[in-house]
Amino acid sequence: RQAVRQVAEHTARAFGAEAEVTLTQGYTVTVNHPGATAYMQRVAADEFGAAHVRTDIPVSMGGEDFAYYQQCIPGVIWRLGIAPADGTPALPLHNAAFDFPDAAIVTGVRLHCALALHFAKFVER
Repeated sequence: RQAVRQVAEHTARAFGAEAEVTLTQGYTVTVNHPGATAYMQRVAADEFGAAHVRTDIPVSMGGEDFAYYQQCIPGVIWRLGIAPADGTPALPLHNAAFDFPDAAIVTGVRLHCALALHFAKFVER
């Protein structure tokens, strides 16, 4: 922490400026906006069928940079759902044996496009 402060202050001083360094311990919590969540769930259900939209996923305690965006604008972070169809659990993302199923890319792109198209229609009203 002290080294970061020193580098920032010395670099600023070298350019005739001052640096103010604030380092915060910990990480902010990711909290989905209720309206954005309802919107995403509705669009996903329209696109893939309600049976393919799960809301019973256990809460994750992992940190997520997206939480900082959500402090500025309403947002929702969602899971793509890459577990095998046979019910076998997927490996965690940060596992050396993890292999992202390429077929899931189509699902992600479809949902992103549907969210944008529905949002555009919503805003036009």
